[in-house]
Amino acid sequence: MEAGHFGTKDQAFRDLFVVIISGVMVMMAMMVKGEEGMSYKMAGEFPDILTSVIKYINENLQEDLSLASLEKRFYINRSHLGRLCRKYLGLSLHRYIILQRIARAQALLAKGNSAMDASKDAGFNDYSNFRKMFKKVTNLSPSAYVKKQHDGK
Repeated sequence: MEAGHFGTKDQAFRDLFVVIISGVMVMMAMMVKGEEGMSYKMAGEFPDILTSVIKYINENLQEDLSLASLEKRFYINRSHLGRLCRKYLGLSLHRYIILQRIARAQALLAKGNSAMDASKDAGFNDYSNFRKMFKKVTNLSPSAYVKKQHDGK
């Protein structure tokens, strides 16, 4: 992968790993209960506001997920939210959203959805932007990704 906005291929894999792990941590933080039914904090758990924001993002990828819209929805200063993301996720909120959308598109493509449908269902409003971001993150075009998935089976 060429160096650019999303860095090297190793960086892209690291970022996708962060996205997956952060999603798992959010789910675990929501599911873990004590014997009395009281929630307890896991070691290294995200702040509650960040857990809520990540959960919202993961469930609403098709929505407007700009810092401004999240600031209004969660009553949090966008600069503070950006700092929390960098501190706990190791990447910007925008990059996290892009990686989540690409991961969703990959899952949809693997299920047989068209690239156009996958791009819309993953929250991309513009197919050419989707194609460009998909290639930057995965080092493959959507059609090459589908072919690789098909050939790998």
